[in-house]
Amino acid sequence: MCELFGYSGSAPGRLNDLLTEFFSHSCAHPDGWGLAVPDGGHIEIEKEPLQASRSEYLRERLREPVISVLLLAHIRYATIGNVERRNCHPFTGFDNTGRQWTLVHNGTIFDYPAIYPYSSLQKGDTDSERILLYILDLVNTETARRGRQAALEVLAAMEDFYREENGEIREILRFQKDKFLNAENRYAWKVRRLYSDTFAAKGLELAKERQTRILQGDAMP
Repeated sequence: MCELFGYSGSAPGRLNDLLTEFFSHSCAHPDGWGLAVPDGGHIEIEKEPLQASRSEYLRERLREPVISVLLLAHIRYATIGNVERRNCHPFTGFDNTGRQWTLVHNGTIFDYPAIYPYSSLQKGDTDSERILLYILDLVNTETARRGRQAALEVLAAMEDFYREENGEIREILRFQKDKFLNAENRYAWKVRRLYSDTFAAKGLELAKERQTRILQGDAMP
């Protein structure tokens, strides 16, 4: 099994002594070590497939101040996956909004079919990395659901605001809502359906034609 260390403070703390103590446990967890430390706008990952107490890099790293409000550390005892850098923790990835997520894990996931599909997507061999990819998909799904719901609420508010206006404005809102709810009613989908593999080139051609007509005053934008 593995051992984990985490720090979260209201103010930056110097963590060298805590990390030195933590990594001294690596004799029982000899298959790799890792650190995740915020660096500006992203999380910096440092790791090696090597017993922490034997790492020259880590020894030098801890001679310099390690000061942070947030940090994760890991020492590995391999159960699934070879002793390679790609299988060392922490693992990190980005959701569809650009947020970075980082995971360290202890234990073995023996039978959880939900993570099986990620075997073909991961860089290493561990169940831990598959868990992170699974979590990222859950986050992306929920973010999309909330975004969709928010968009529907905006459209509903606009419909309510313009309920006393003429039919043209209401028709525009109905048209936009229909496109949002049904992707096949969107212009790009119609072009793709009509022109198959050449849809990208055809879409560009149609856009240029429309732009030319607008510039010539033959069509409204």
